[in-house]
Amino acid sequence: MTSWKWGVWLAFSLYWTWLLVSPTPQPEDLPLGEYIQQQRFLFNKSIHVGVYALWTLASGFLPLPVRYRWLLAAFIMGHGTLTECLQYSLREWSHREGQLIDVAFDHVGVFVGLILGWKIWSRSDRVEPTVSNGERPV
Repeated sequence: MTSWKWGVWLAFSLYWTWLLVSPTPQPEDLPLGEYIQQQRFLFNKSIHVGVYALWTLASGFLPLPVRYRWLLAAFIMGHGTLTECLQYSLREWSHREGQLIDVAFDHVGVFVGLILGWKIWSRSDRVEPTVSNGERPV
């Protein structure tokens, strides 16, 4: 059964959403905080690109017909946009600023994930038809 893949995908989606809209820890409170503070732009944008690329790549393994897989990419791109809007709306609580450049980096990550996983995304998942007793029809 492949429903566990959807469960993992949904759990990751919710967790990543929470990480994006929750309050940000100050860099000096993190391990390597001084280095992160110095390289903040590069660090933050690399995380945006990397996570969205991996999320897109992993989404190619979901049991979904090829003709509907584009909806996953659209969802992930929409997620990047909506979480930035939420960050902007919740900025007084989360101390984050929703930025259009982050949306652009999210979309670059989706593009990178599609390029790296094009064979996965374009594969055809054929499901063998079965009859009610579990045997394949002749």
